[in-house]
Formats: sequence, C-alpha cells, structure tokens
Amino acid sequence: MSSPTERDGRAALAVLGAAVLWGTAGTAAVLGPDEATSWQLASIRLLLGGSALALVGHLLRARAAALAPAPAGRRPIPAPPPRTGGRAERWAGLLAVLTMASFQASYFVAVDRAGVTIGTAVAIGTVPAAAGVLQALILRQRPSRPWWAATIVALVGLALLLVPAADDAVRADAIGVVARQVA
Repeated sequence: MSSPTERDGRAALAVLGAAVLWGTAGTAAVLGPDEATSWQLASIRLLLGGSALALVGHLLRARAAALAPAPAGRRPIPAPPPRTGGRAERWAGLLAVLTMASFQASYFVAVDRAGVTIGTAVAIGTVPAAAGVLQALILRQRPSRPWWAATIVALVGLALLLVPAADDAVRADAIGVVARQVA
C-alpha cells in the first residue's frame, strides 16, 4: 500500500502530464500536416485519448482483481463485471461523448481560424465569465461587482481582437473566436 505522500506525488505528476499534453494540442495542430482537417485531428485525438483511458481502466481493474484477497484454500475471485448503469447514467455518458466530440472539433477549427495565441487569449478571458454565469444559473447566486467589472474588461479586450489591425499581424477571425467559445 502506498503512503499519502506517494499518492500525492503521483497525482501531481498526473496533473502535470495532463497539462503538458493539453498545452501541446494547439501547437501540434498548427505544426501538423497542412492537409489535415480539424475533424481529422479531433477524431485522432479522441481515438487516442479514448483508447488510453480504456487501457488505464482495464489495467486498474486487473490490478484491483489481483490484489483482492482470496478466501482460505480457494482461488482468487475475479472482480465482478462493471455495472451498466441506469437510464440517467447512459444519458450522462452520451452527453459526455457528444460534448467531448464537439469540443475537439470546435477547438481545432478555432486553432485553424484564429491561431493558438488568440484561441488561448479567448479561453483565458472568457472562462471567468462563464464561471459567473454558471454560478448564477446553478447556485442561484448573483455575481459580485468585481466579477462584473472584470468580465466587462475581458469582453471588451476580446472584442478588440476582432478589430482589423493595420498590419494584419495579430487579427482574430470571428468564426475562430466563436468556435473557441463553443469549445
């Protein structure tokens, strides 16, 4: 059995690994083959990520079955098959699949149309606003005045990204910004 410190260290490494992989997706899309479409990149990413999750799930289940104590004088009892869940779990699973698929496709369209830099700025600038809206809808709590001020400043800054630049060096594509928001 591992100690809490070992588990904390492994958890921190897992989060760090996820952050590194997450941060490279846009760059990989930009540096990848020019003929690859956003849908192809999203499909490959979903296939690889889903396969990795299935493998990890299988390995964890096999490990749990191997560590299960066996009754005296008997062979270990294999772990029971996973529950399939009820109607609510199936709908939640379908919703998760659809949202992940729409995220992947929207994300790569956004990177293609708006670029990695603009896509990242839009993401960072709008997440607090979305959190405040969700707070109001789910928790039924009104956002604070500082939240409103910060949200207005962020949205004005993001709107300025859509203004055509004189030298066209940094200019956001409206479709790319919208796609990033869908993602």
